[in-house]
Amino acid sequence: ARFVSGSMEDTAFAQRVVREAQLALGGLDMLILNHVGASYFGFFDGDVEHVRKLLEINFLSYVAMATSALPMLKESEGSIVVVSSMAGKVGFPFTVPYSATKFALDGFFSSLRQEFTIQSINVSITLCILGFIDTGESRAVPALLRAGHPHPGSFSCPLCPPLSLSPLLQGDPTCLP
Repeated sequence: ARFVSGSMEDTAFAQRVVREAQLALGGLDMLILNHVGASYFGFFDGDVEHVRKLLEINFLSYVAMATSALPMLKESEGSIVVVSSMAGKVGFPFTVPYSATKFALDGFFSSLRQEFTIQSINVSITLCILGFIDTGESRAVPALLRAGHPHPGSFSCPLCPPLSLSPLLQGDPTCLP
């Protein structure tokens, strides 16, 4: 198997990946964009730098990768698949930075799809909108909020002892501010 290692924080990485695909595969038929930067699940704390970094990873890197791959996808009349989230369709509490990046994905790729149609560019664009994923951590957030935890989606809060999700899921918050 061939792979290219790097960080999606670096938009120049997209060019390296596409160049490697050209060399290894001779082109691309499909580009699947499915990566996400780490964020917290809690009240927006005003950290603009976090929003900027998340936009670079969750939005601009998708744009850079698609733009770099577009010549090969046009040649093959291929497809772009953008994995996104329901948080990019409807605003939800506790996901402000994440939601902003997913709304940006929807706006960009939905608009690009329309431009391709107008220009008769035969590259399909599909947005996959994922719903909520039921995990132990996601079920613990309401209990953390009720307990007054300052960052209910950050299980590495420096103000709190390490969390055990089991008591939280049973309604016994072990982490208090």
